[in-house]
Amino acid sequence: MTFHTSELTPGGAYTIWWVVFNHPEFCSAPGCGAKDLGNASVQASRAHAAGHVIGDSGDGNFGAWLGVNDPEGFLDGPWGLTNPRGAEIHLVARFHGQALTGQLLIAQLGTFNGGCNPGDPYPASTCANKQFSQHFPK
Repeated sequence: MTFHTSELTPGGAYTIWWVVFNHPEFCSAPGCGAKDLGNASVQASRAHAAGHVIGDSGDGNFGAWLGVNDPEGFLDGPWGLTNPRGAEIHLVARFHGQALTGQLLIAQLGTFNGGCNPGDPYPASTCANKQFSQHFPK
């Protein structure tokens, strides 16, 4: 995949996440979303795709590859991508705050809640999904 976007926060740490719904026909109405991540019939999974610090332009250019039948690194379920022709795939751009340094930056660019407000007992409260792209089966 390639994910080209704009209007991101300059100096911000962003990640792109795969969200794979292998059986979207079992998603709840009005369509596949976060509510379906725990539904075993949907076989939904999330995985890290890419991460970057955004330059002064606010543009982001990300690229990644996802293998079939490789559940390694997926956060939800044991599935990964098992139904490439029938799956609904969402790409999500997630903001992790202003870029930090060292190990905190590595966490920001490589984990779901990494680096968000260090020391905050609820780091997920400062991370936010900012943009997404949906790709439906043909």
